[in-house]
Amino acid sequence: MSNLSAVVTAAYNSSREADQIGKELKKYFGSDANYEVIRLALGRSLGLETPPEPAPDAKGSPIKGLQLFGDESNANYLWIALLGEELRLTGGEADFSLEGLQKLVRDHSEAHRVRDHFGRVGRGKTTGCRRYVVQGDRDVDAACAWLLDCR
Repeated sequence: MSNLSAVVTAAYNSSREADQIGKELKKYFGSDANYEVIRLALGRSLGLETPPEPAPDAKGSPIKGLQLFGDESNANYLWIALLGEELRLTGGEADFSLEGLQKLVRDHSEAHRVRDHFGRVGRGKTTGCRRYVVQGDRDVDAACAWLLDCR
């Protein structure tokens, strides 16, 4: 794996479809930043038992690792460690690289996994989550934890 500096300065792309769905979710949640929706998608996807399907392309808007994972004070090491461990467990040594991490982020950030989740969850929980993210203190990482509890 590359050093931490390379991980946080690298660009991460979603698929074109995930980018479009992410824009819809961003509007729905009232989010100001793309990383909020991407973190929700990552957190939700990492909490599912089945691994994500490979993203169909990498034509979505790029986001820098520092925006995506946050800085040290926002626990960026935690996101990177979670994804790195998943990469190590599922990809083996061959994929334990910056390119492997970028692909894993792309696969896990397929926002339709989050959108599909809202289609399955009862209306009250969805509304509660929206209220939490929009009216709360915008602690997206805590919202990810909330989403994991909605299975």
